Amino acid sequence: MKPSFRCVLAGVLGVALAVIPATAEEPEPERVVLEVHQVIPEHAAAYETAIKEFLPMLAENGYTGYWYAFVTEEMQYMYGSPVKDFTGIQEQWDGWAEFAEKVGMDTLQPHFDKFTGTYEYSESSLWRHRPDLSYSSDPPKFDAEKDMFRSWGFVFVKPGMEMKFEESFKKFGSYSKEKGIEWAWDTWVAEFGGEMPVYVYSEVGPSRGEFWTESDKLEKEIGKDTMKIWVEMLPTVRRVEFIRGEYRPDLSYLPPAEEPAAEE
Repeated sequence: MKPSFRCVLAGVLGVALAVIPATAEEPEPERVVLEVHQVIPEHAAAYETAIKEFLPMLAENGYTGYWYAFVTEEMQYMYGSPVKDFTGIQEQWDGWAEFAEKVGMDTLQPHFDKFTGTYEYSESSLWRHRPDLSYSSDPPKFDAEKDMFRSWGFVFVKPGMEMKFEESFKKFGSYSKEKGIEWAWDTWVAEFGGEMPVYVYSEVGPSRGEFWTESDKLEKEIGKDTMKIWVEMLPTVRRVEFIRGEYRPDLSYLPPAEEPAAEE
C-alpha cells in the first residue's frame, strides 16, 4: 500500500478540521471519511492480498479507527470510516499517527511497496449526512445483513444552485412519505474532496438481486411521478453518476464487538 492510503487521509482530516467550523449550539451530524482506490483489474488479487496482510498489523498494534469496504463494478475499492463528529475525526487522525509512530516506517514501507502498480489513483473525501435530504427513520448505521449491496447516486450540482437543487430534491422525500413508500435512502454532501458541490444518495439491499427486484418494482409503481421531480431538478445539475458495489467484510477493519454487560 502506498503511504497515501492513510497518510493522505491524515492530511485531508487536518485541512478539514482547519476549514470547517463546528458549532456548539447544535449536535454535529454524522460524517464519513471516504478513501477510494481505482484498482487495476489484473492486479486486484495482489492488491487484496496486501490489504488482508495489513489488517492484522493494525489490530496487533491497537489501531482504533475502522472502515467498511465496498468493491464496485468499476473496480473501485471504497473504504468508508464513519465518524460521529469532528472529535471523532481528530481521534482517527491521531490514532493513525500513533500507529505509524509505534510500528515505524522501516516496518510499514516494505508493506506499502506491495501496493505499487496495483491501482491507478486514490481519492480522499469527507461527507456530511443530510437528514433533511434523506428518507429514513433511523440515523445512518451500517447493517451487514441489509447492506451487502449498495447503490450510490452522485449528483454534481451547478455552483450557486445548491439551494434550488435541495428544494427540488426534498420533494422525493415528501412524495415518498405521502405515498407510504418503504424504500429508504440517506443523502450526504461533500465537505472536502471531489468536484464540489456534490451530493450522494445511498440506497441499500441485502443482495444485488433483491435490490434490483425491489427497485424495478418501485419504478413501475412511481416512476412517472418521480420523473417529474427529476425534470424539475435537472437544470440545477451538471451531471449524475451511479456507482454500485458489494460489501467486502474480508477487506474491512471493523470496530470491536461491544462487551456484554456484566450481570449484577
